[in-house]
Amino acid sequence: MMNRLVYQDKVLEEFKIHPKGTIFTNSDFLTFATFGTINKILFRLVDRQEIVRIAEGFYTILEYSDTIKEFVFPTPENFARKIADKYSWEIAPTGEAALNAIGLSTQVSNRYRFISNGPYKEYAYDGRIIEFKHTTNRMIAKNSKEFNLLIQAMKALGKGSIRNEDVEKLRNYYHDFVKDDFKSVAKTLPAWIYEEMLTIAGEKRTNV
Repeated sequence: MMNRLVYQDKVLEEFKIHPKGTIFTNSDFLTFATFGTINKILFRLVDRQEIVRIAEGFYTILEYSDTIKEFVFPTPENFARKIADKYSWEIAPTGEAALNAIGLSTQVSNRYRFISNGPYKEYAYDGRIIEFKHTTNRMIAKNSKEFNLLIQAMKALGKGSIRNEDVEKLRNYYHDFVKDDFKSVAKTLPAWIYEEMLTIAGEKRTNV
């Protein structure tokens, strides 16, 4: 019993030394004790309202928002990243989620879609659906998550639909995060994405 209390203190301390809203699973604490012991500790901490279960097997200490004056769940993007981390998947937001993540859209969706090199999965989370769609594209594992995000945002906009105002926002992102990535994988990109990437890089502009 005493050992379990010691482990419980260690687990709770781990939650508290990280920023509120950080997501944990039982596997994050396996250096402390066994799965069974950790699960019992997490259930007890939830019962004592010291931590919150945000989905089956995922826990956090909620962050308080001064803007809306209430406690808030971690973002769907952060939840998706934690799922990917737990199962060692590589993921990238796609569709509206990609546009939101890169700052090209402010629309709020009830379904957040990600491509993944893992299996197809859906999770219910905070009134939303987090969907992982399997892709056979090996580049998702080779590219940085920033570069994958840029590619998915461009695909969401569509061939021939990237406006000058989009280019300006994408150009800032390109120079901040993925300039070197583009140089290393340029020859592997679809032709239209390669042409648009040259435009975003500031080398030319063919679409007005």
